Order: sequence, then structure tokens, then C-alpha cells
Amino acid sequence: MNRAAPLIGEHVEGVPVELEDLIADLLERDPADRPPSAAAVLQRLDLLGPDSSTEPRRSRLVLVGSIAALGVIGAAAWFGWSRFASPTPEADSPREAPLAGASDLPELPGLPDLTADAEEPAERSDDASLAALEAEAQRALDDLERRARSGTLDAAEWRNVADSFAGTDAARRALDIADDLEGSIAEQVVQTAALTEELDTLRRSLQAAGATLAERLTALQAVPPEDIPLAADRAEAWIADLGRQWVAEADDELTRRVADFESRQEASLFDEAEVAVHEMLAMFRAEESFDPGPLSAEWTRFAQRETEIQERFAGLPAARAAWERARVLGDQEVAARELTGPDSIETDLRNLELERAAERLRALSERLSAAPVTSVLERWAADAEAARAALHLLAVTHRNGLWRRRALPDPRRGRAAEVLDVDDVSMTLEVEGRAERLPWATFARTETLHQLFNGRLERAYTQDERNGIAALMRIAATMELLEATRSALFGTRRSPGAALTSPDLAAAFDRLFEWSDAGPALEAARREARARDLLVRVSGELEREDWSSAAFLLERLLGEHADSWVVLLLSNGKRTEGPVITAAWDSDSESK
Repeated sequence: MNRAAPLIGEHVEGVPVELEDLIADLLERDPADRPPSAAAVLQRLDLLGPDSSTEPRRSRLVLVGSIAALGVIGAAAWFGWSRFASPTPEADSPREAPLAGASDLPELPGLPDLTADAEEPAERSDDASLAALEAEAQRALDDLERRARSGTLDAAEWRNVADSFAGTDAARRALDIADDLEGSIAEQVVQTAALTEELDTLRRSLQAAGATLAERLTALQAVPPEDIPLAADRAEAWIADLGRQWVAEADDELTRRVADFESRQEASLFDEAEVAVHEMLAMFRAEESFDPGPLSAEWTRFAQRETEIQERFAGLPAARAAWERARVLGDQEVAARELTGPDSIETDLRNLELERAAERLRALSERLSAAPVTSVLERWAADAEAARAALHLLAVTHRNGLWRRRALPDPRRGRAAEVLDVDDVSMTLEVEGRAERLPWATFARTETLHQLFNGRLERAYTQDERNGIAALMRIAATMELLEATRSALFGTRRSPGAALTSPDLAAAFDRLFEWSDAGPALEAARREARARDLLVRVSGELEREDWSSAAFLLERLLGEHADSWVVLLLSNGKRTEGPVITAAWDSDSESK
């Protein structure tokens, strides 16, 4: 009691300096140095600032009482410590004598017994604080209940009140409400999932009930209300919504199919485009008794698109024909350019270089795509190969001594010459005592070839051998017809038709028919003969200077006989656009 009390900051960390000073002043030994009243203590507490802790604030009076109790307890503790912790006095040191007259001091009336009732103010303060906390928690709970009546609250909000006022009755009720709410939500989730699965199963079964939209809508409207796990009004709405969804999906699918159809048509995939149109038209199929019911407006809008699809289908054949015509004309133009000219397929045919001609014809066919053109090229390649086989037959039979006659007219001089050797590319003749090797081009006339094959062997020709000889004669006759036609159309003769009506050309076709006695060979000979007849008519119109008729006949020749040797070798593969007679007449008028 003779020394000042230690500072509380020396034993408790984090105590503000102002609070430490206040407690020290309350523990001053001299009452005059202590705060004069509780109001003074409150005034100094106010200077410390508001309490920022998360716990509910207790009243300042409770805090003052606590500090006062703390001061008393601290003083008692300090007194006891200073008494018992002081060093033991030496034996010979004099004891401090009690204050003189201390035992005679009278007791001061009216002073409270601090040691007996020191804890009562703190207990009363704690009860008041808990009551205040409970009241504040109840207000927070009441606020949540008012909000819950006007809308749904998340369980987290109830748990937040429970956590903020833990230990209060209101907090326990808030926690119970949060648990019930979460349990109810979980149960609703399970029920909703089960309901959704049940409705999805029903929807899938209805969707599988028909291949078309009308069939599915019919099945949807026939569902008994008790089969839909919803209230009557909600079941009706579910049926309507599902029907609208199906109509919208069908409309989207139709739009996608239209785009796919257009892409296929642009790519000239007409077979696939036609299939796509039929699939789209099938989407509108419905029984006469079909009644869309409440979906009449949606079905009507969808069904109106059938007219659009019908129009596309109606235009498909014309588009296919135009594309096919353009493709054929394009391939004919490419073939005509490669068939004629220097070092062309025509040159190979004229020189009877048949193996090379066949290879080039097949290579050209593989590069083109129009069947009318490629089929002609393939047939010509087969003719060239058959004609080459006929020449090879002469070589083999000569080598094996199967020729009946070994002499034949020299095509250059007309005199007979002995055949010394024959191979696939030439024939060697004995001319004036010396051997001369002549290429097959020397023999590329129908009359010369007829003399070469007619009665040459000691045996009769087989049908395949006769077909090969007919192919060789057809090539030779075509080259002669081609030469005569060019002379008639582009020559300078006074009588342009004379070349086409010459006895030599007529004899060439007579020889052709002698060897083309049956089957495909005969049909091929007739095809070339029909083209020749039309060319003769053209030359006649040119002689009469009837230009329009000549142009018309030429256009007919290009259109009807494009698969003949002579037409494709004569033309550039192009066609005259517009009326032929008018175009020819305008051209003739300008030239005059």
C-alpha cells in the first residue's frame, strides 16, 4: 500500500494508453488524485471513441462499473502482492511499528463494504447486456419474418442472424427456420427433377409417335389429361407450349434443309438435291382429317412454306437440264479443240497411228465428265483399238505364211508390188528390185484398205476380225468425208457441193458398208452415213446461196449428229444461241 500500483499495460497487451491512464488514476493511493465522480469517468471514456468490436455494445454504465470493480480487484491484488512478495526483513532489522493510535481510529459510518459486494455490479451489468442482445436479435428476426411474408428469403439470411446473435433464443429460432427451409428446398429439387423426368419421358414418347409434324401434333392432342402429372390448367399450357416448340423446330429444320438443297444445287449435285426436296415435302404430309386445334395459326404459317418448296422442285429439272447442256457443250468444246489441229488426235487417225490415237482418246475421256461426250470418246477409242488389231492381224498372218496373195497395188503408183514384210506400224514392198518400207498412212484410203483385206487370207475372217476391219474402214471413210466437207464449206470451188457428191466419196461409204454387215459396226456405219447425207444437203443449200437454210441444217447437224466422227472433228463444240435462221439471215444481210 506504500507503492503505486503497476500499469495494466504491463500485464495485458493491446490496452489503449488512455484506458491505461484512466485505470491508473482510479488506483491512485490518494483519493484526491482519483476521478472525482462517475460522470468524470464517463467523460474520459467518451474521449476513447466508439467501440468497434463486432459484439453488441454494452452500456457505458456497465463499463464504468466494470472498470471500478477492476480497480478494486487490482488494488487488492497489488496490495497482496506488495505484502507477500516483498523481501523478508533481516532478523536484526527493526519492525515497522503500527501507526500510532491506528487501533483507536473510529469506524467511518456510511461507507460500503467493497470486499463483500464487489461482484454484484458486474453481474447486474451482464444480465442487462444479455437482455439487450436478446432484444436486438428478436428485432432482426422480426425483420426477416416481415420480409419473408412478402417474398422468399434465402436460408443464408436466416443463418446470418443465427450466427450474429449466437446463444439467443431468436438465433435458435432463425437456425431452425434455415434448416427447415433448406430441407424444403432439397425436397422441392427432388420433386422437380422427378417431374421433369416424367414429362421428358412423355414428350419423347409423343415425339416418336409420328414421323411427321402433323402426326406428332395429333398424338399430342390425344393425350389423356390424367397422363400429364400437372394440374389441369398447367397441363393444357404444357401441351400448347410443346406443340409450339415442335412447330418452331420443324420450321428451323426446313430452313436448314432449304440451305442444304441450295448448296447441292449450286454444286450441280442434282440427284442429291432432288432427294432433299422430296424429304422437305414429306414434312408437310398430313391426313385430310388433321386438325391442329389451338395451334392452327402456327401450323398454317408452317404449311404455307410448302408452296416455296414446290416451286423449288418445279425449277429443278430445268436447272438440271441447263447445267447438263452447259456441261455437254463445254466438254464438246474441249474435245473439239484437242481432236483437231497440228499434232492432234485427227492427225493420228489420218496417219493410222492407232495405238497413240486410242491412248489419247481415253486420256481425254477421263478428263471430261459429260456422259454424252465421254461415251463417244470411249467408243472412238474402242474403234481405234479394233482397227489397230486389224492391222496387227495382217502382220501376224503374213509372218505365219497365211496370205493367199502376196502382191497388192502400190498406193503411190498403182502398180502391183510384192509384200516383203508387215509389222504394226508399216509394210515393206519390193519396188523395182529394192525394198521400201511404207508407213500405214500410205494405205489410209478405203479403197486401198479394201484391196489389202479383201480375199487376202487363205481362210475367212471371224466376226471380231471383220468388226476390226469395219472400224478401220470407218476411220478411213471419215477422214475422206472430212476432207470433202472442208473443201465444200471452206474451199474456193465454184461448186462447193461437188466434193461431197463425188463418186469417190460414195464409193468410200459403199466399201464401209461391205465390211459393216451386222451389229454395232453396222449402226456405226449408218451414223456416219446420216451425218454425210446432212452435209450433202448443206452443200446444196450453199450452192443455191440459201444461207439461212444452210445455217439451219448445220445447227441440226451439230445437235443431232454430235456423236459422229465427222461432226466433232469439224466443229469447235460450240452452239449457236437464239433462232438459227434469223441469226444466219442477219449475218447474210450484213455480208451483202
